[in-house]
Parts: sequence; structure tokens; C-alpha cells
Amino acid sequence: MTISRRQFLGTSAVSALSLGALIGCQKASVAKPAAQYGIQAYMVRESFMQDVAGTVEKLAKAGFKELELFGLGSGWMFPADTIFGKSPQEFRAILDANGMSAPAAHIMGEYDKDLLKRMGDVAGFNTVIEAVGAELMHTVDGQLAIKPITEERVLAQMAARLNATGRDFASSGMRFAYHNHHVEFASIESHVDDDDVVGYDFIMANTDPDLVKIEFDFGWVTAAGRNPIDMLNHYGSRVISCHLKDYDAAQFTTELEPFTMAWSERLVTPGAGAIDFPALVKLLDQYGVNQRFIEVDVTPDPFGDAVKGLVYLKNLG
Repeated sequence: MTISRRQFLGTSAVSALSLGALIGCQKASVAKPAAQYGIQAYMVRESFMQDVAGTVEKLAKAGFKELELFGLGSGWMFPADTIFGKSPQEFRAILDANGMSAPAAHIMGEYDKDLLKRMGDVAGFNTVIEAVGAELMHTVDGQLAIKPITEERVLAQMAARLNATGRDFASSGMRFAYHNHHVEFASIESHVDDDDVVGYDFIMANTDPDLVKIEFDFGWVTAAGRNPIDMLNHYGSRVISCHLKDYDAAQFTTELEPFTMAWSERLVTPGAGAIDFPALVKLLDQYGVNQRFIEVDVTPDPFGDAVKGLVYLKNLG
């Protein structure tokens, strides 16, 4: 089955007035969560492309303390040996000047472990997270596409590769984790018994929990028809990080083709959809998941939505 992919990149007009109003609301909040809330830099990618220092400063003033990086070491959007076009030293200086840290970084495709280790030592990240498995990425009509794995042997190959990647990073003293979308949750017919195989569960069952940790994207978990609470309880202490976004099925009234990236437009800021965030945050506290990054993949107001999510989550206490 060929699955088309809607490009993640979209227009990102920033609403300064709404941002200022929301920051004011956030300053009035006195609730203090157990962990700091960060932001996945991909959410404000266009701003990073234009003004790295200004973007970090704006995020810090909005109340964010942590930043999860994206696309490092691959040359995707930015040169491979830079962080958003800045040297690791320059980027660390920007973080330090704004009281922020960047504990984790996403990678896609080929990577240079030694380069990422050197960058991490300077910039301050020690966790590397694979954002999309190469086995899920294809070219359809000349464009990058993501589609489910349909063969059990490919799932096994992916699990073996993730184990090797985790071992590779562990040898450098770095943690490795896998970040889900919804395509990993497609079911395929098992060649072993009568039960269907769910891709994500197969991969996690066949990888070493010490080498391959989990970063849950709860919005995509929900889009796949899974319950975030159940997933967190099932995988428990293996989860070291998460993306916090909500899911609103009402964003589209027409039926969407299964497992296409068009589902990303049903992903909304925390508190604006169906996920039980009060219960989810309590469970994150229980399992000690302290790296929590707000992200909405596609939105015309990335800063505004980011701050809305931050205010909402902080007020949960």
C-alpha cells in the first residue's frame, strides 16, 4: 500500500499580540509542575531559520527552560556540523545567555556518532532520539513519504538496527531513544501465529530496553487509536522523554486515509483536544519522565500555540 505524506513544513505566521497576552497570563500563574517544560525546536523551525538568537530569547522570555533540537548531524535544513547554522560553541553561548538548556536532539537518516558526541559535549545534550525509522521512509511521486511496514521481517530488521544504534551511542556515553508517529502502530498479519502484529509493539518487544529508550509523542499515539495513559503504564520506566500535543478529531469532518501525514493537522496544543492531560501529567510524575517537550507539528501560530500549551500545563500543578 502506497501512502502519501503531507509535508510538515507549513506557514508559521507569528502573532505578537496573542503571544504577549499569553505570556502575561503565564506570569500570573503560580502552579509549579514537578518537571520543567520545554519545546521541540521543530515547532518554531521557520523562526530558527531566520534568527537563532532571537528565537531562543523569545522562548526563554515566554517561560521555556529546555529546548529539544532537531535534524542534527544529517545536514537536513542546516549544515551537519552546526546547530541551526551556528557552531556548537556559538549555540551554547546563546543558550547560556538566556538561561536555557538543550538536553536532547533528534536525528533522521544517516548520522555520525562521533560528530554528535562532540556537538553534545559542547552544546549540552546527551540524549539522541531517532525521529523516523529509515524503514518507514520512502519516495512517492518524487516526494518524501512515510508509510507503514507491511512485513514482519522488516520489523525484525528495524529492531536489530535500533539495537545496534543504541549500542553505538551507549559506547559514547549517550542515551538513545525512538520517537513514534502513528505509522508504527499499523497491524500486519503474523507469520508465526493467528494474531496480528502491531509494528510498534513488535519493535519494542525485540529491542533492548537498556539500549533503546522511548520518547512518546502522545498526540501521534492518540491519532493511532491508542490511549496515552495505557501506553505509558505499559512501557513505564523505559520512557525517558515525551512530546506533549493534543488530538482533535473535529479538525477534519471528512474521512482521512489511514496513516497519512494529513493526520498531523488534527494535532493541537495541549488542552485543546481529547487527551486527559491532568491524568497524564500525574503519570509522567510517577514514572519520572522529566523531559517534556511541547510540539504542534503544523500551526499558523507556533509561538502562540506553544505558550498556550505551556500555560495550560503549568496550571495543572
